[in-house]
Amino acid sequence: MGSRVPKISLFRRGLGEDALLLKKHRVADFRYSDKIASGGMADVYWEQVTDELSVAVKVPSGSLWTEPKKKTKSEAVLCHEMKLLARLGHPNIVDMLAGWQSDDVWRYAMEYCSHSVASVIEAGDIPRHYAFYIFREVGKALQYVHENGIVHQDVKPGNVLMQDSWNPEGMPAVKLCDFGIARNVYDVPVVGLVSGTPGYMSPEYLSGAIQFDTRNDMFALGCMLFKMLGNRLDCTADSSTAIYCAAEGNREAMMAASDFDPEVNELLFELSRPDGVIVDGAALTRYLNVHMPWVIHEIPQTGERFDASQSFEYGAALYAGDMVPRPQSQLETLLDIPT
Repeated sequence: MGSRVPKISLFRRGLGEDALLLKKHRVADFRYSDKIASGGMADVYWEQVTDELSVAVKVPSGSLWTEPKKKTKSEAVLCHEMKLLARLGHPNIVDMLAGWQSDDVWRYAMEYCSHSVASVIEAGDIPRHYAFYIFREVGKALQYVHENGIVHQDVKPGNVLMQDSWNPEGMPAVKLCDFGIARNVYDVPVVGLVSGTPGYMSPEYLSGAIQFDTRNDMFALGCMLFKMLGNRLDCTADSSTAIYCAAEGNREAMMAASDFDPEVNELLFELSRPDGVIVDGAALTRYLNVHMPWVIHEIPQTGERFDASQSFEYGAALYAGDMVPRPQSQLETLLDIPT
């Protein structure tokens, strides 16, 4: 008796042609041969649906399939993320297209993004106005998430993706992803539960003073901006004490920042201090409108794009990392990056 052909169980409506193409596609034909990302709980594969449509498919890590308890936990995290993404819809959040079960394993397809902000940072300095563009776009995503009663809990460069499709401003679209440990702000706190990435968790969260709080995301976004502007974050993870001390050290470094314009130093100060005025995404937008309106209204400068006037090294940074090479895309062509 042949294996049962998987059917899409959760379909995200309202996403237009891409979702409809995926719904018509035989997901059983996916090959899972081109791994583009891997974490402790899940792997992500690139799959071609049609000549025009590629997707990223997230699956519990293959190394866990033989360990029932870990596989169950991984699937629970993935299904939590899948259902959460099905509720959300924002230009700066990665679109979940559909979810299904195959070989007794849940998985879901999302829009494919060609690179992460982490790979750009690793390859070299980011021009300041691009750093603030990314910062602003992630802030928009967090405002939407927070207004829907959700805390992301793991904002970091590796969870911010960029596409080679242009948004209305003529810039690559920025997408917040990985909602696996996101929580509702009204969830009952669990004593001793800490989930996140060392270097991006606030001291208050690590100490248990707060749990599912939007201020966690604001602190992490401040850490991300600090790193994009060329600074080092302490991501020590040797022990819980070391992680906490590193978080305190990162806060002190951001609060004492003096290498930038006064308004940038003050922004980092407000994002990092425990009683700062930037408590959520909406507060960030208000703050920027009053104190740094150029971030909201003047980035990018008219006509600016990731184009050949940027250094080749910076262009290549957009495709640095462990991404599987793809046919030359619009962004690669514009930058003249060889495949």
